[in-house]
Amino acid sequence: MTWAKSAANNLLPLSKSKNFGEALKEWFYNGENYDLVTPDADCELCDHPEIRYQFGIFNNFTNEKLLVGSECITKFGISVIENNQILSKEDAIKKVHKDRNKLITDAKFNRVISALIELGNVDSYFASKIESFIGFYKDKNGFTPKQLLLLMKSFKNKNIKYQKNDFKLKFSRSKDREQLLALSDTEIQALWSCLSKPQQVRYMKLKNDKKMSN
Repeated sequence: MTWAKSAANNLLPLSKSKNFGEALKEWFYNGENYDLVTPDADCELCDHPEIRYQFGIFNNFTNEKLLVGSECITKFGISVIENNQILSKEDAIKKVHKDRNKLITDAKFNRVISALIELGNVDSYFASKIESFIGFYKDKNGFTPKQLLLLMKSFKNKNIKYQKNDFKLKFSRSKDREQLLALSDTEIQALWSCLSKPQQVRYMKLKNDKKMSN
């Protein structure tokens, strides 16, 4: 069965109109979404499996609700409402993408906080310091080079699972750049995936500039 056929089978019984094209116009997305943490749901519109991020769409006439993947909202032209206004197609796509990106960003943030809390619970050194690390992360949305190296070594020593690319490296301050440039190649390699592509380019330029000045 095609995804379009599946969508029609799932949508029409819950819609006023029994014409698929007309029925689609009855539904809207207003920003309600969920992170299931694990991708173990099916899209209730097209039946696509392994959905992690769910978006609620609602019917104007029947008050029915379906939990769908973000792509179905844009693929089927579901109306998107923000501030009681129906968005244009272009703005609707931007809104859906923005909401999905926020779910992803929030998930990364929560994983970082969870790893830090776990470290504070099992490592005596961090027991009294983890709140300051959490506060720094919330305020700066990242860690200094020294902080991040210490955290990763500690996670490894305590067998704490974490996703390295969830952790962001910050080096906007001059002292942080000095820390970064003082790291060995092995240490840089350990942190490399924590740098965004622009940061990687910037680091290489800083490193080259330092060589030229010596």
